[in-house]
Amino acid sequence: AIVAVGENIHVVWKDNRDGNDEIYYKHSTNSGLSWENDFRISNNPGVSTNTSIAANGLSIHVVCSDNRDGNYEIYYKRSTDGGYVWGTETRLTNSTGTSDYPSMALVGTELRIVWQDSRDGNVEIYYKSSTNNGTSWEADVRITNAAGSSETPSIAMLGTTIHVAWMESRDANREIYYKQSTNYGINW
Repeated sequence: AIVAVGENIHVVWKDNRDGNDEIYYKHSTNSGLSWENDFRISNNPGVSTNTSIAANGLSIHVVCSDNRDGNYEIYYKRSTDGGYVWGTETRLTNSTGTSDYPSMALVGTELRIVWQDSRDGNVEIYYKSSTNNGTSWEADVRITNAAGSSETPSIAMLGTTIHVAWMESRDANREIYYKQSTNYGINW
């Protein structure tokens, strides 16, 4: 996953160089002409995968799915100094099913994430928000309810409008679906 803010480019990916799937980060401060060293931002015995990244100024935000507790859950981590120092991880989900494929959007200090989740017996899209730059998070909100699986969501945000697209198999054929909220995710 990649995000650019001015001349600053931030990249995160899953890497197995140390024998376990972990999340690594790298950035450039000159539009990609040169790059800082790789930095490992996850370190646990589980598999860390499916990253998403967002940035605004010096704040860099990363989410991924991780199965360190025996079930894939969504974890969040941030840097407030442009990617040089990273805070502690925050577990954002606690699902009886699998929480996977997170996607994140950021406007100012308003963070939004969506992911697929099977906690209710069917794979559906869930949504979560932070209004304070990731310091605290609101409760999970289920935004789909389909007979088929709703998978691999993607999110974008412009002002107070949030756009979500995902793949769904409700008609026995995989199609792309879309939903929006014009009030920061209060109504869809």
